[in-house]
Amino acid sequence: APWCGHCKNLAPHFAKTAQDLEASGSPAKLAKVDATENSELADQFQIRGYPTLFWFTKGNNYQPQEYNGPREAPGIAQWIEKQTMTKLSVVGSADELQALRSSGIVLAVYGESEGYQDLLTIARGVEDISIVHVEDSNLFGNYKNGDIVLYPTHAEEQSI
Repeated sequence: APWCGHCKNLAPHFAKTAQDLEASGSPAKLAKVDATENSELADQFQIRGYPTLFWFTKGNNYQPQEYNGPREAPGIAQWIEKQTMTKLSVVGSADELQALRSSGIVLAVYGESEGYQDLLTIARGVEDISIVHVEDSNLFGNYKNGDIVLYPTHAEEQSI
């Protein structure tokens, strides 16, 4: 909505994010629709306030996911980067895993796992859990290939 103050505030951040994504070669594309000029589209997506941002992916049959993240370019770009990641972050050392564990809840997949793609999908949607991949068998310790381990805060680790 051209008259909306929040939309006016978002516009330069949205444009910068779109430019940055294109410059970085990201597969994500941003598009803007004026719901006041496209009322059928606004009705179809049940737009009730401005600005309303949606994320569409082929993997989700193009069903809209409402975006409720930051409204500044760096935060928008970081969220999109997470949504378009094609692999989990790889933990390269025991110290790195320990640092992650001390900063919050960690879910680690050790080696190859049938659940990898599901974990990748989950990782795109959670903010308060680090979901990581331990590829180096020297870091497995007591775990074996395919194990998925939850490291909660202030508790014993649990293999799931």
